[in-house]
Amino acid sequence: MRRVIIVCGERKNNMEDFAIEQLCTAIEETILIKPEVMYPSEFGEVRDKCDIVIAIGRPETNSSVNSLLHSSFFELEKREEGYALKIGKSELNTEGRTILVSGADDKGTLYGAMDFIHHYLQKEQVPEELEWSDAPKLNLRGGWIWCGNLRNYKTFLDNMARWKLNNLVVWSNDTFKRTCSVESVWDGAWYGNTFEDEEDNQLEIFRAVQDHAKKRGIRILWGSSWGWTGDTFVVFGDKKSEKDIRERILKRFELLWEPLGVEGLYFQTNTEFDATPDVAVGKECVEFLNPIIEEILSQNPNLFISAGIHYGGIKGRAPEFVSLDKRSNVLWEGWKFYEQPFYYPFFRKLMNLRGEDENVAFMVRVAGADMDCRSPKLCDKAELDRIAENAQVQDQALWSGKEGRHFKRMSGIFSILSKSTIPSKGLFLRMGHEWSARQYVPTILAAEMAWNPERSDEEITSLLERVEKAWGIEIGERTG
Repeated sequence: MRRVIIVCGERKNNMEDFAIEQLCTAIEETILIKPEVMYPSEFGEVRDKCDIVIAIGRPETNSSVNSLLHSSFFELEKREEGYALKIGKSELNTEGRTILVSGADDKGTLYGAMDFIHHYLQKEQVPEELEWSDAPKLNLRGGWIWCGNLRNYKTFLDNMARWKLNNLVVWSNDTFKRTCSVESVWDGAWYGNTFEDEEDNQLEIFRAVQDHAKKRGIRILWGSSWGWTGDTFVVFGDKKSEKDIRERILKRFELLWEPLGVEGLYFQTNTEFDATPDVAVGKECVEFLNPIIEEILSQNPNLFISAGIHYGGIKGRAPEFVSLDKRSNVLWEGWKFYEQPFYYPFFRKLMNLRGEDENVAFMVRVAGADMDCRSPKLCDKAELDRIAENAQVQDQALWSGKEGRHFKRMSGIFSILSKSTIPSKGLFLRMGHEWSARQYVPTILAAEMAWNPERSDEEITSLLERVEKAWGIEIGERTG
């Protein structure tokens, strides 16, 4: 009888647990064997009685991985979020094959397991030999979503982790309105949202989202307005307007974000409009933002701040944003920017605007989304199935192979990303609620490109085609 054993680490953590769970599911579905999971001490008794042994973890967390390292079975991967993957004969399993999945860090181990599943674990067949190491080219690979579109935040975050996405902007500007009794810190409900039916435990819900994200190696960037929504648009250069908005933002941080223990913040300010040269903003916007960033980071130096700036509102004044506090990281936004090739030279200038130390990122749309700021949910399977069914035809025309408009846009964007000289840069994908219910193929394609945009469209597409089934997706029948 064929036997597959997964040797887990004595000091495994949440990310390794998830990786092992995913390996077990995938192996059982593809090669029709239910793996056994055991610690190294248990494995010693059965080591000569199995076809495949999978050792997963880092040398620090798994003594079997440490033994393979010292026996020169593999070379340690040291790049952040990177991993080493090897298949072959080893002292761990002299009769059958050994599969090693070892990360430079916890996320690297998780990503190595996912890449093995997606790209090498084929139906009824595992490669006889393989030696591969990899690490991301873009260190910020994220999503952007309105809070209420997290219909099941656990499955949403799980799907992100499966495709190596490590950040999520959650626009939550109004969601905590009932949690916080100080009305003056809020900008007011918008886009028709009401909060009468919202839970009283919104703070606990958001803490649960954040905790689950950490288990999947994902940093949540909680998003809110810094003088942008409702009747509270900041008037740059107007000292009273700027003072009122600044006090509102800092009070909100004190009452809400700081007690939540957030790892990241994202904000939008008053730049989302199509500017003419006489109304474009620049230095005055920077002078409004810098004191707020300074005040928050002076007490929270490890906080990651992402500044959502819409290039439609700044136009030729983009160079003035060089003086934006260097501890913040710009997320450039605006759909029109990547629709036309004549924008690409401007794209390159923005990429290089603030130097090599900035984690500059761009946002592109890969799915539609309702503007819903209600609380995240944990909807049941029946609701998820309904969402998946309704989303099946979404954007199909836009993703019809290489003739699809979105595909052409993304191809251009990634060709620019791959040619940039800035080593640390990123991409955020505007995502929809269907990601809770199914792994939307265009988002998968974008996530793979974000991991390494130096690969061609054809190479990434062929990687997806290697697996017959990826977590419920019929790759062969993809919409694009």
